[in-house]
Amino acid sequence: MSFLKSLVSTILSICLVLTLSIDSVGAQSSNIEKDEVKVQKFTENELKKIEQEMEKWSKLIDENKRYELLDKLRNGEVWDSINHEKKMKSLVQPEEKKFEFTEADGSVTAGTMFTYPDGSITITSVSGGTSTCGTGYCNYKGRKVLETDFTQSGEFKANYTTVQDDDDYISKVYDYVIVAGNDSYSDAELSIDTKYESYGDPAYAYLRWQASGYTHYVKLYVGDDIAWSEAEF
Repeated sequence: MSFLKSLVSTILSICLVLTLSIDSVGAQSSNIEKDEVKVQKFTENELKKIEQEMEKWSKLIDENKRYELLDKLRNGEVWDSINHEKKMKSLVQPEEKKFEFTEADGSVTAGTMFTYPDGSITITSVSGGTSTCGTGYCNYKGRKVLETDFTQSGEFKANYTTVQDDDDYISKVYDYVIVAGNDSYSDAELSIDTKYESYGDPAYAYLRWQASGYTHYVKLYVGDDIAWSEAEF
């Protein structure tokens, strides 16, 4: 009798351990599945602002593409362009396309459009401002350096000079604007890191800030008589 009680007790203990183990595995599996489903929520007011930002780039993004991307956000899908985890792990690689066009005021907008596998887009550009050119040089004032994925953006203005057969330089950066989507930002810094082009290395200025647990950059480079922007979002 004592032996039977001991045997039953042992069997019950084994069943309890197995049950707990199965529950634990199921809970972990559920958590993993939950973590893998990334959801990005935007209010209708935020979606309207995103739509307005996209409309500004109608030269590059047609109306059907804009509606398609907005529908993805309404469905709670996370664009590849704003999926930090995928980008940090190099799980998505965008296609690059250089562009340049003349605005109605005669100023030139030049930059790069990055298109991700899901169709989402990031744009970097240098645009606007005024220019005064003389023999072998051009002074640019109020040029806007921008990076946007339409849910968030960073921009600043810059004055710089290109000099033929000599070093280009950045003289001033100012008036930065940061839009952090449905998040807040902190630790913003706008600075000229390298004022003068030197030995083939361009002059360099940047806008940096913290948002969503990541460091973001919008960068301006001036060298070889041209200016261009880059970004890290």
